Amino acid sequence: MMKKIIFNFLLLTLIGSITGVSLAQAKKKVVLLPFNTKANKAGGKKVRNFIKTLLKGNYDYITKKSMKQDEGKIDFKNLSTAQIKELCGKFGITVFVGGKAERKRRKYSYTVIVYNWKDGLPALEKEFTFNRRIPTQKQLEQIAMATLQSIESLKEYEAPKIEKVVEKDPAIKQPIEDEKPLEVIKTPIVDRKKKIVTDVEYKLPALRAGLAFGFFTRTLDFDPASEPYYKTAGPSFAPIFDVEVYPMMLAGKEGPLANIGIGLKTFYMPVFKTYAYDNKDEKINTFILDFALDIRYRHKLTSDIVIGGKLGYQSRAWTFDTNDVIDVPGVSYSMFELGAFARLNVVSKVLIEGSLSMLLPLDAGEIVSADYYGEASLFGLKFAGLVGYRVMPNVEITASFEFNRFSFSFNDAGTRNANGAVDQYMSFALGGRYIY
Repeated sequence: MMKKIIFNFLLLTLIGSITGVSLAQAKKKVVLLPFNTKANKAGGKKVRNFIKTLLKGNYDYITKKSMKQDEGKIDFKNLSTAQIKELCGKFGITVFVGGKAERKRRKYSYTVIVYNWKDGLPALEKEFTFNRRIPTQKQLEQIAMATLQSIESLKEYEAPKIEKVVEKDPAIKQPIEDEKPLEVIKTPIVDRKKKIVTDVEYKLPALRAGLAFGFFTRTLDFDPASEPYYKTAGPSFAPIFDVEVYPMMLAGKEGPLANIGIGLKTFYMPVFKTYAYDNKDEKINTFILDFALDIRYRHKLTSDIVIGGKLGYQSRAWTFDTNDVIDVPGVSYSMFELGAFARLNVVSKVLIEGSLSMLLPLDAGEIVSADYYGEASLFGLKFAGLVGYRVMPNVEITASFEFNRFSFSFNDAGTRNANGAVDQYMSFALGGRYIY
């Protein structure tokens, strides 16, 4: 993003020095027409969006919707030169910008057209030919340079001057007031400040890497209640590492395959205390290692909403320093995770995420051994949420929480008897993450 901002500024500065127009004087009204992209939709869309971003940030960008409100139905795809000239006069527009994307044999061409307000004819019609279906950043800059150079070379729209008409009367001479030229009524469509664009619509990142520190608590309750339950001695502090990467997008690719990614999340808690409900004075050291790896796919539902699903593997090892103090079973979950997630870009800097997963355990470790409660039916759920605030173009601060619940139904095959158990985990964390 920073590279693009710097490019925009240098580009307009260069054009201003060539044409003698400064950035402070750039008050021209511009309209971006639909591009003919049937032969290359992806490439044409990329070029048009790039030009649209520059026009919005550095000129008075007039939307087609606002013109239709005043003029009624307008076919912007098939405007004649006479219509362009007429619309320029009614709305005080300096230029209309159009274009098309074509495929010629094994090459792709992009033509940009800048229509002048004076006669509605093209002031620029230039074709760029490349070997790539999607232009590179450098090629986009070439197209943008030619477009902005043409706009800056044109004079801003001027209302036609009305000549004075003096009625001659040989008998009576009446004083005639000076008539002023008719002015075009310029109703502001949107009040925009002239600025270099610093934030465009929300774009899907190729990489997220986060580090958070949070409080972690766990309870293990048995049914019937006569069987002892165990819980933490209090909230415990743990580092959490979370990474999400989309390899093909990271390599510069686009399309559905670029939205297939890999997720990795892990945390390790070396110092943790557990105690039985009937003996809070006797506490034992507990060690936790959690690891999750998944394959995920995301889809941009709207400009601000992303949804997706994931399938992965997760393990959670819960072990004790010694069992001599209290007789508490350890757990070691290994499980498949099937889940869905959603992201909402509330405003340009605030992001909300949520996910819900089913946990399908393959094993639970010592708690389902014959020495304790024996074989059991087991099912788990996981719910997580996050709020992120972007403090820099590539850095967010985050606040998150996660809730895990495992339900046991024992089969009376162990040394100790219980109908079932509920193992619950909850964490709250603050941290930051890098976005690319």
